[in-house]
Amino acid sequence: MKNHLPILLIALSANLLLQATACIFTTEYQVKIDANYDNGALPLTMRCEAGNDDRGVSKIMNRSNEPKSWKLCDNIIGQAIYTCQFWWNGKTKTFQVFNSDFAKKMCGSGTCSWRVLTDGFYIHNDVTKKMDRWHTWP
Repeated sequence: MKNHLPILLIALSANLLLQATACIFTTEYQVKIDANYDNGALPLTMRCEAGNDDRGVSKIMNRSNEPKSWKLCDNIIGQAIYTCQFWWNGKTKTFQVFNSDFAKKMCGSGTCSWRVLTDGFYIHNDVTKKMDRWHTWP
C-alpha cells in the first residue's frame, strides 16, 4: 500500500485540478442571449444544444435584464458548435449561436452576446463594438 500512495496522491491531485479548471487545455467562452423587441408581452422560447449537451427549453421575457447564459469550453480540436432553435410570435428560427471559427473573430473578449429584436438576431462584434445583425426572422 505504501508503494501506491504517491500514485494515488498524484491521481487525486490531477482530478482536483481538472475539476477546478474547466478549460485547462482549451478556451472558455460564455454565450449570452437576451431579447429586446417591441411586442412586449410575448416571451422568446429557445432550445440550445451541442452534441450531448442539451441546454433544455428556456423562455426569455422581453427586456427582462435576465439573459440566458452559459459557459463552455472549446473542444480540443477547436470545433465546438452550439445550435439554438428560437420561437417567437408564430415564427421559428434555428442557427448556430456558437462555433469556434466565428467565436475567435467575434467574441475575442470570451463572451458571445446575442440580442433578439423584431427584425432579427444580433451579435456583439468585439472589433467594432457594435451589434451586427447575423440572422433575420423568416
